Amino acid sequence: MAGKKILVAETDPVTLRQIVYYLSRENLRAENTSTAAAALDSIRIKKYELLIFDLYLPDMDGLEFCRRLKSDSHSREKPLIVLSASGDEAQEISSLELGADDYLSKPFSPRILASRVKAILRRRIKRAQSDNLLMRINDLTLHRGRYEAWTDGARVSLTFMEFQLLDYLAKNPGRALSRRQIVDELHSGSQSISDRSVDVLVAGLRKKLGRDGNKIQAVPSVGYKFTAAEWDAGSTEKSRSEPARLVCRRSPAVNSGDEY
Repeated sequence: MAGKKILVAETDPVTLRQIVYYLSRENLRAENTSTAAAALDSIRIKKYELLIFDLYLPDMDGLEFCRRLKSDSHSREKPLIVLSASGDEAQEISSLELGADDYLSKPFSPRILASRVKAILRRRIKRAQSDNLLMRINDLTLHRGRYEAWTDGARVSLTFMEFQLLDYLAKNPGRALSRRQIVDELHSGSQSISDRSVDVLVAGLRKKLGRDGNKIQAVPSVGYKFTAAEWDAGSTEKSRSEPARLVCRRSPAVNSGDEY
């Protein structure tokens, strides 16, 4: 979180100094402007993690400014914190309905503002991390955080190692992975994995995945690779009908004759 840039649009110099000071104490870089037009220009040039603005800027109605921010491709995904001296409840509701993430009435504690900025940024980081756990390949979806996958409307039960194998292949699309690389990736604790075990594991995984099993292709004299026409890591898009859930469970020690 350190070093992230925050844009502050505020006309009162005392309030601005306090905001900048307390944000800097949290290792956040605050840049400031005093008009909506200057803020919009700056947003299109620089990358900010969060925007703070006074609802009473001299050149534009605050609610209209909020609408502009949420319609501009450079700022629509950025968190907004609105500051206002009016204390009007209707104005607060309107700001939140237009997409503001928080609203503070003046006078406010700059320490509280800095804490709220940090809380919003933490939530964004966690959400981004959660999104990165999700991988979508055509009609096959994996969630690494929950060891779950969905495919083609069919419910399948995957073991822990089968999921690990599928995840390893899928996050290296088109790359030929040797059996030794796969063994090194899957080796865990007391579980002994041989080259032959990899072949048995792949065969079982292909069978469970149905037609999606064809995405796992053998590479002669090397190992295996994962192929897909489309690959989207971190996509949160859902299909029109929720695909079936693949359940993963930890298995006992691996051998070439048992289920993994």
